[in-house]
Amino acid sequence: MPSDEPRAGSLSARLSATRRVLAIEDDPDIAEFLRAYFRASGYDFVHEDPVDADDGLAAIVDHAPDCVLLDIGLRGFSGLEIYRRARAVPSLALTPVVVVTADGTVRERTAATAAGIDGFVTKPFNVNTLKEVVAQRIEAARHLGDSGVIEEGSEVLTAAVLDARLADEIDLAQASGTPLTFGIVGLRTKGLGADAAAVRTWLVRVLVDEARPRMAAEVALARTSTDELAVVAPGSTPAEVARWLEPVLAELRRPRTLPGGESVTVELAAGLAGYPEHASEPDGLYMAADAALAGAAESRSLVAVAL
Repeated sequence: MPSDEPRAGSLSARLSATRRVLAIEDDPDIAEFLRAYFRASGYDFVHEDPVDADDGLAAIVDHAPDCVLLDIGLRGFSGLEIYRRARAVPSLALTPVVVVTADGTVRERTAATAAGIDGFVTKPFNVNTLKEVVAQRIEAARHLGDSGVIEEGSEVLTAAVLDARLADEIDLAQASGTPLTFGIVGLRTKGLGADAAAVRTWLVRVLVDEARPRMAAEVALARTSTDELAVVAPGSTPAEVARWLEPVLAELRRPRTLPGGESVTVELAAGLAGYPEHASEPDGLYMAADAALAGAAESRSLVAVAL
C-alpha cells in the first residue's frame, strides 16, 4: 500500500513544511542548492545575504527560523558577529545555529557528540550530513526549551541552557581562533535564617539587574546554584574579563536591605578560567573556575584567575 508520508520533493511535502531554515550565505549558488534540497526535504527555506551583522540579526528576528545556517565568511565581516548579537537576545537563546565554515580543523558534531544547541559543519559539506545536523539541533533546542531558557523572575539562563551554551562557545572559539572565559561568581552572606535560599535567590536577581548594564551584550549570565552565577565571556581572556569584572563586583559589594527591612552585607568573589589555556572542555573549565573561586574567597580577593 502507498505510504501516507509525502514523497521527498513532492508538492505535499513543501505545503506541509512546519520547520523553517534560514540560510545566511553570500554565495548565491550555494544558497540556491540549499534551497532546492531543503524544500524537497519538507522544510520552509529562506535565504538572506546581509550587508552587516545588524542586518543579519534583523533577518533572524523577522523570519523566526527553527534553525539558522550561518556562513562564517560573509561579505566583509564574520558570521560570528551575527551569532553574538543573536545570542544576546533572550528570545533567540535557543534558536539553533549550524555554523558552516571552511576551517577543516572544526569537527562535525552529530548526535553522538553534540552537547549544545548548535552544530558545526565544514566546507565542502555533505548535504545529507548537513540536513541530519539541522534536524538534531532543532530537536535538541526543543528539548532544552521544555526545561525553560530564562530563570523565572530574572535575566539569567537556566543551568541546562548554560551547559549547552558553554559547549557551543568552546566550539566557536576553536572555529574562530578566539579566546573564551568562563567564570563563577560566588555570593556569601551570613545570618539569613530559615529562608536563606529564598533570600539568596532574591539577592542574585537584584545583583543581576545591577550588573547586566555594566557588561557587554555578548556576555552570558546563568544560575548554577542559589548563591552562584556563571559568566560566559566569548572573545575575551581571563585577564581582560578580570579588568572589567573587578570594579563591577566592588560596586555591588555593599550592604543590602532585604524585603523585610533587615540589612545584610553581600560578599562577592569570582574565579575565572579560560579556553584554551586552562581547559578545552566544559567540565575542565568548571573545575578550573571553581578552584580559582576558592582561592579568591580564601585570599579575600574580588577576582582570581585559574593557575
